[in-house]
Amino acid sequence: KKIELYQSQLLTTLSKLREVINEVKEVEQSPFIISTIFEDIKSQITLADDITDYERINPSLKEWDIGKAAYLMRKHADYFQVAVGNNTALIAKAFFAANRQIYIDTINIAKILKYNEVNVGETPIRNTCRHIRDLVAVRRVKDDMDRFQKLIDFFRKYQGTRDNNWINCNTCKEHLICIHERLQIQEFINPKEKDIIQKEIILKFSGGQFQGKYICRNCGQAIKDIDFDNNMEFDDNGKPKMGNAVIEDSIEDQIYNIVTPTELKFNDEETKCYNIIKEISDKLGVVLI
Repeated sequence: KKIELYQSQLLTTLSKLREVINEVKEVEQSPFIISTIFEDIKSQITLADDITDYERINPSLKEWDIGKAAYLMRKHADYFQVAVGNNTALIAKAFFAANRQIYIDTINIAKILKYNEVNVGETPIRNTCRHIRDLVAVRRVKDDMDRFQKLIDFFRKYQGTRDNNWINCNTCKEHLICIHERLQIQEFINPKEKDIIQKEIILKFSGGQFQGKYICRNCGQAIKDIDFDNNMEFDDNGKPKMGNAVIEDSIEDQIYNIVTPTELKFNDEETKCYNIIKEISDKLGVVLI
């Protein structure tokens, strides 16, 4: 019964809301600018085109007079103002200036389009060789041991000839992997030569750092994470500035930590004052001993 009562109340409320919505009248425009201004300037072709563009770009605000005025002031401020003033001589001058600027803008846009067309470059040809799919699958493996095991199997399967800093595929004759990845495979197979090979990779192929990693300047792939500097620094006298020793508290700090506050003897009035001061100091973060 409660559910039925609630549903009936909900339906009654919805029906009343529908009646209220139907009774709502359209919002009347409250113009801030004399409406005849835009009718007067429609004889100016350039300004009429600007108004058409504004209504096309802002369909929900096409009747908003302030929006139209702001758009015209941004596009052709001088032309709009003299057209509203209805000064024939100034209108002619502003008309030629506005059209000259439109012509200049059109030429500049044409130059940019032509420059982009000349320097567009060649569209890259998609490589449909099977090694692309297999290489993507290998690089998605997150565990280093599994990834290098799969990379070794992948390399043995598709290894071709060397082309500068690339190893080509024996099937499609296109680039297979970068030389730095070939050196990483060698590093994985020969752990004793790890430091030497890593140094060689960084010196020959590192093209900078990005997001905490060394980036290969040949293929753009991440080489390895940047290590923290654990080397000891020395001052001008040859003494180490810092080391890896554990920082311990000084004797003065140890003595200060041992000291405990002494018991204070106050009368009733002094105790009340002390408690008030202590509460204020605690809220301010000042510890009283």
